[in-house]
Amino acid sequence: MRRARVALEEVSGLLPLARAARRSARAAPRSRAALEFLARIEDECLLLRDELTAGTYAPRPYRVFVVSDPKPRQICAAEFRDRVVHHSLCAALAPRLERFAHPHSFACRPGYGVHAALDRAQRLCASSAWALKLDVHHFFERARHDVLLGLLARLFKGEEVLRLCERVVRHAPPGSPPGRGLPIGNLTSQHFANLYLAPLDHFVTSSLGHGRYLRYMDDLLVFGDSREGLREVEGAVGGWLAGVGLAPKWRARALTPTAEGVPFLGCRLWGAARRPHAARRRRLHRRLRALSGVLPWADQLEQQRRLSSVWAWASACGGERLWASWHARRASGGLWGGA
Repeated sequence: MRRARVALEEVSGLLPLARAARRSARAAPRSRAALEFLARIEDECLLLRDELTAGTYAPRPYRVFVVSDPKPRQICAAEFRDRVVHHSLCAALAPRLERFAHPHSFACRPGYGVHAALDRAQRLCASSAWALKLDVHHFFERARHDVLLGLLARLFKGEEVLRLCERVVRHAPPGSPPGRGLPIGNLTSQHFANLYLAPLDHFVTSSLGHGRYLRYMDDLLVFGDSREGLREVEGAVGGWLAGVGLAPKWRARALTPTAEGVPFLGCRLWGAARRPHAARRRRLHRRLRALSGVLPWADQLEQQRRLSSVWAWASACGGERLWASWHARRASGGLWGGA
């Protein structure tokens, strides 16, 4: 594939930065930092443009916190001005990254997503006898910067933009080993993670000739007609991951008959049904309980936005009956209980 040229002006121009600022603000509508940036958007974008053009831009330290959803994850929240740069950089790179992406990769891509990934997995469940599920062990903590930067250099040309990419990639999470780590919480990390594992998609489907495959970020699912064939795929994938400094998470690996249900993205899948895992049901209970109270009028739009998000989340994993039960209780004035 020919390298695509990306000019720095596509990232540092006033119009790309202003658009990126508004996209960033939509993701954090109540953020004080976002409101303050938008109130001075012209001056802030001019300052960012000057720093990016002069090559003096440097990301600021992350605000780090841990969430358990369900397992503990270290989240690195970038300052708002850095998020603006991330959005502007991704807007310039994403169309070119999409050309390299594999059609069996579903995360962080327009027209794909969780629903599409689960739908494809169910279709493959219906036509296959066995399924192999693999996770990459601590992918975001262990991803090697040199591998990622090498892939970016293979896809793009434009020294200034590649230097900016390196500055963003090298701004690793606190405590990361030297030369490793992508911060969970950055938009760039999602796109770069897809790029890092895109050669694996091509390896499985082209080199191994195994088309019944899909990937959602660092979760892989391979279908086949025999256990032995999938064990061969498992060994080949483990070897490929070792070559880029990664390894499968062996305790999360599952090789199961599709008739028993296939675990994937918080669900258990069959050819004609899907059900949320127990941990996911508990999380859905908690979210619905938190939205059961009567809110002031000023907060009702925010409640509606959150309800829409929960509905999309519930419908993806087969939680419609739980959602319907909550609505019935709410309409009758009953209290929402459960674990």
